[in-house]
Amino acid sequence: MAKAEIGKSRKRTEDLRLLTGHGCYVDDMVDGVLLAISHPNAVGESFNIGNQRSIETIFGLANTVVRVLDSSAPIEFIKKDYADVGLRIPSVAKARDLLGFDAKISLEEGIRRTAEAFRGAT
Repeated sequence: MAKAEIGKSRKRTEDLRLLTGHGCYVDDMVDGVLLAISHPNAVGESFNIGNQRSIETIFGLANTVVRVLDSSAPIEFIKKDYADVGLRIPSVAKARDLLGFDAKISLEEGIRRTAEAFRGAT
């Protein structure tokens, strides 16, 4: 989310109703990466560091942003000019089992914190 977009129109691609994803707040990501580079069980291993909780669709994410920020901004659909993976289901079980990593920040809380950070930067 760009700084100028907070409280303004959210432009998304035409097929955003079909795409899914997994949001991970930056603090959780940093914690996971630090564990992966420092934990004795991580030597020689690779991990998916992220949030196992799925975002239903990108359209749903856009609606969640509008709802959490109590925004009246419309969601606009624009044509995209690139290919994207429609379904992502990364397993973070290995990071949980070997490192004890588990993302803690919910999607809604991450949206609030991100908006606060951008608002504080103005």
